[in-house]
Amino acid sequence: MPGNERRALNLRLVDTDAQNAINAVLGSSREYEISVSHNVILIRDKRVRPPEYLALRLPRFRIPRSPLVWANLNLWMSVEMS
Repeated sequence: MPGNERRALNLRLVDTDAQNAINAVLGSSREYEISVSHNVILIRDKRVRPPEYLALRLPRFRIPRSPLVWANLNLWMSVEMS
């Protein structure tokens, strides 16, 4: 429900796990999608469109073996130049 981001939440869980805690916070809303990528829990609001830069076409993209920080910087520079 749009606008509910600021609603007050009073929650007390005992002997639970992370999945149940996340579900308790989100409620029974079907507006969120929960997934896991590389051991990171991702919670996505289905009502929000992905940023436009994710659809940008990169005519050529190559990263030589490098640390993640430099690879990320290289990707962002490619996106900015597109």
